[in-house]
Amino acid sequence: MNKFISLSILLTACLAIGSAHAQQAKVQRPMQAIKQLELGAVYDANSLNNSGSPSLNGGNTSFQTEAVNIWSDNFGSNPNTTGWTNYGFRGINTGPTPDTAGIWEYRGLSTLPASGTGSRGAYAAGTQAIQSPTRTNGFMIFDSDWLDNNGSPTGTGMWASPHRGMLITPAIDLSAYDYVNLSFYQYYRRFGGPGGLQSATGTYLLFSKNNGLTWSDTLALNSGIAVNSSTPNNNFQRVNISSYVGGEDSVKIAFLFNGDYYFWMVDDIAVEQAPRVDMSITDTKFLPDTSRNRVIEYGIIPDSNKTFLYFQARVRNIGTTVRNNVQLQVSVIDTTAPNTPLFTGTSLALPALDPFADTLLTISTAYTPTLYKFTRVNYSLSFDSVSLDSTANNTASRQFELTDSLMSVSVSRPPTSLIFGTRNFTGNPPSVFDLKVANICELVNTDTVTSATALMATGTNGSQAGGLIFFTLETSDATTGLPGGQAAVVLETDLYTLTSIDVSRGRVTIPFPATLGGSPQERIVQPGDYWLVAHLFSNNGANHVSLLDDQTVTMPWFASVLYRSTDWFNNGNAIRNSLNFGRVPRVPGASIAELNEFVAIAYPNPTSDLLNIKLSAARDLGKVKTSLFDMTGRLVRSEVAESNGQSARYTLDLTSVPNGTYYLDVLSVAGSKRQRVIVRH
Repeated sequence: MNKFISLSILLTACLAIGSAHAQQAKVQRPMQAIKQLELGAVYDANSLNNSGSPSLNGGNTSFQTEAVNIWSDNFGSNPNTTGWTNYGFRGINTGPTPDTAGIWEYRGLSTLPASGTGSRGAYAAGTQAIQSPTRTNGFMIFDSDWLDNNGSPTGTGMWASPHRGMLITPAIDLSAYDYVNLSFYQYYRRFGGPGGLQSATGTYLLFSKNNGLTWSDTLALNSGIAVNSSTPNNNFQRVNISSYVGGEDSVKIAFLFNGDYYFWMVDDIAVEQAPRVDMSITDTKFLPDTSRNRVIEYGIIPDSNKTFLYFQARVRNIGTTVRNNVQLQVSVIDTTAPNTPLFTGTSLALPALDPFADTLLTISTAYTPTLYKFTRVNYSLSFDSVSLDSTANNTASRQFELTDSLMSVSVSRPPTSLIFGTRNFTGNPPSVFDLKVANICELVNTDTVTSATALMATGTNGSQAGGLIFFTLETSDATTGLPGGQAAVVLETDLYTLTSIDVSRGRVTIPFPATLGGSPQERIVQPGDYWLVAHLFSNNGANHVSLLDDQTVTMPWFASVLYRSTDWFNNGNAIRNSLNFGRVPRVPGASIAELNEFVAIAYPNPTSDLLNIKLSAARDLGKVKTSLFDMTGRLVRSEVAESNGQSARYTLDLTSVPNGTYYLDVLSVAGSKRQRVIVRH
């Protein structure tokens, strides 16, 4: 039985967050198994209890004609003038009376901004407008980020988070239709829900049977989207709403944003009669070999560290009749020779799947990749009838790549990527000019680690020449399971300064040297869990480093994390960084002669007082300048000395320099060198 509650109770105010800031979702303890994330449409899985509902055993109940569109709106006109209701509630407003500000915005052909603009918030970098079929003629957006910060990290918007915005349809007569679906396109990026809780979703559907006087039930959407992650920008949803409003004559439906930050865009909303026959794939999985402690779905894997995969999908019956003999079929396709599958598999047949029920189907035969190929894994359904939407929701596609040397949580060719880096954390509170981001790397075999690669954003919001980056490979902290920090470093690279070539290329690969700071590094790494940590520095905001964040598949929160100020936070996507094996690349843009011409070694490192600097070159050194900078780019110590040969030794007294991480520049007529230095008294 449905519960009816008043609008004032349903829309209980969120608690204000005094200093909350976008993208700060603190991580929790790692899980030991794959989360079953729901990435597809959300459906009502309850049995229908309306009068005349079909029996769940396939009885011969009569049905209405299929595929009737009852009501729709593609926002070709401003909904504020076509019968829609648009309410905004301030976070401090606990009553039923809405405020006048903070409502959904209409983006149309002649609005400002128009339909080509998505979120205008300070944390909208890398996002765009919804890509629905009729986006160009108009759509609706609740831009929580913009309302909070007015588009600037230091700005003050008209309405501080948390936000509640209700977009309510005109009245819809469903008295002739007992079985109905609500469909729409959406683009949603998640931060927090009611009360600022990251565990709560921020998007809901509300239903009224009496023209909006009271509202029955609340259906949460997008609960499977991780914090700081988003749906695809053209995400299609079809929700069975029969048990809420089927057969009613005075129906209104509300789209409620209730939470913190980011945005929700919707378009092409329709109420349709639920068909007799309609099946859907709502989620897909690559199940790895957990017996070897691999629990993450990697998009790119090296041959030396591959494991077998089992393919799985969650399927739903969203029609009004029982479906029989439901099977999942999977085909792994070599994209260079698509007519020759590398693998095919079919699940056992499910004898019957009830209306509005779902189940997991698994291919029982394991697939072990053998060819270095970019492949697509195609999922499809078969059953006892033809689905109404066979091309739209009976198929799904994933990608996977076996390589000779690369390992990454991300995929190699994502359709969408967010921009993520030091640029996202400028402003107050407080500016952050250095940032750490990390992907988990689960090694099942011993291998030689050679380098790490970061894929960078280009263009206006991209990386800038002069930005600094280095990588560490770290084991996990025993208590939190997160990167263990300096004490847990297994390997590290030199500090690298991005060049204009790196920036234009959108990629940089930095080797893990066999010797760092005069000390050898063992690059043969044993099986276990490691974190590839990218350390980014922007020279006090002058030279930003912006990486790409793959949004293809929402990952378990512990697959990719970020560190700012004092804490690690969830990411939810997968930073497009790879750990590389097997061969040592040269520094981008440098020749072998350049690498061997000038050598500068600083030791001991870490140091507590005196730092020794040993120089050698293929020509006379001449005047030598040594400069020590902190990680914001502030000069801490500088000395100049004269040398009359091809080698020299110097000593810097760092007794009075505070504990921390610095970088040392050594410059002479024979060459230059930059090295990271740790001071630990």
